[in-house]
Amino acid sequence: MLPLLWLLGAADGQRRAVAEYLDLMGFGPQPTPSRSFVTTDRCRLFRFGDAPSGRPAVLLVPAPIKTGELWDLAPEVSVVRRFLEAGFAVYRMEWPEWTRADAGVGLDALISTHLAGCLDVVGERAGAGGVLVCGHSLGGTLAALAAARYPERVAGLVLLASPLHFAPDSSALDRLADDAGAVSGWSRDTALIPGSLLTLLAAAASPGEFVMRRGADWLTVIGDPAKMRRHLQMERWSLAEKPMPRALFMDLVERLYRADGFCAGTVVIDGRAALPANLEQPLITVLDAGCDLVTGASVEPALERLGTRDRQLLYHDGDRDLPVRHLSLLIGSDAHASIWPRLLAWACQRLAVPRGEVP
Repeated sequence: MLPLLWLLGAADGQRRAVAEYLDLMGFGPQPTPSRSFVTTDRCRLFRFGDAPSGRPAVLLVPAPIKTGELWDLAPEVSVVRRFLEAGFAVYRMEWPEWTRADAGVGLDALISTHLAGCLDVVGERAGAGGVLVCGHSLGGTLAALAAARYPERVAGLVLLASPLHFAPDSSALDRLADDAGAVSGWSRDTALIPGSLLTLLAAAASPGEFVMRRGADWLTVIGDPAKMRRHLQMERWSLAEKPMPRALFMDLVERLYRADGFCAGTVVIDGRAALPANLEQPLITVLDAGCDLVTGASVEPALERLGTRDRQLLYHDGDRDLPVRHLSLLIGSDAHASIWPRLLAWACQRLAVPRGEVP
C-alpha cells in the first residue's frame, strides 16, 4: 500500500497547486486584517482587531488537517468579524505544517503542547476576562478535550458541528472510523497520512455530503456570480488540505473514534484523563440538521456526561443550497443571519462582554 500512499501524497501537492491557481484567479479568501506570530510549539496565531489586553478573548480552533481560512472567508460570512463586532479580542490558531519529523505527534501532544500552548498565550493577554474557545468539526472535539483536561484555561465553549460521541450507527463518522481502521494497519510504515486519503475517507463515509451535493451545486451556481464565487472559494479551501502525523491518525481512529474515548473518559492527556465530568464551563453546541456527518446522536449522549449544567444544543436548518452542509455554520448566509446573533448573545452574557462595544 505504500505506493498508493506515495501517489496520494503527490496528489496533495497537485491539489495545493490548483488552490494557488484559484488564488491567482481571485477566488482566495478575503480575510480581515490581522497580525500573526508563531508560538514556541510552531502553531501560528492570528490576532484580529486592536482590543486592549485584559479583554475577554475568543480562540478559533480549526481541524488539524485544515487551514483556518474558513473562519474568515469573506466579510459577509466571517466568524472573525462577528466576534469583533460583539466586542471580543479575536485569535485564530493555525496548526503546524506537519513534516516527517512529526510522525510521533499524537493526540496527547496535539492538545497538551499545541492547543494548550495557544490557550496560554491568549490567556495571558485576556487576563481575568478569560478565553472562550470556539471549534469547528474535529477542532471542536479537540477543544472539548482541552477544556476537560485544563478547565482553568477555558471560560466557555462554542462547538460547531463537532462530534463528541462515537458509536455504531450514530452518524456517518461511524463509517469513516471503520474505513480508517481498515487502512490504519498499512499506514504504520509512513510518517504522514496524506490529506487526499482523508478526503477520500470522508467522501466514502458521506458521499451525499461530499460528492453528490457538491456536484449538484455546480448546476445551480451557473449564471449566478455570487454563488459561483462562494462555491469556488469553498473548493479552493478544501484543496489546501494538510497531511496528518501517523501517530495522530492512529490515536483518532483507535483512541477517540473506535473506543469512544471522550464519553468513556479514556483519553489521557498530560498524565490525566480528560473526563467529561471535568468540563464545567458553559457550553453551547450547534449542528446542521441536514448534515449526516455529525448528528444529534453523535453529540447528545456526551452532553449528559458533562459536569456543566449550563449547556445548550441548537439545530440549524437553513443554507440548504450550500455545497457542503458540514460547513454551513461557518460560511452559510442563513447561519450568519439567524444562528450567530444567538451564539454571540450567549457568549457575551457568559463572559460579561458589553454588546456593541467594538474594539
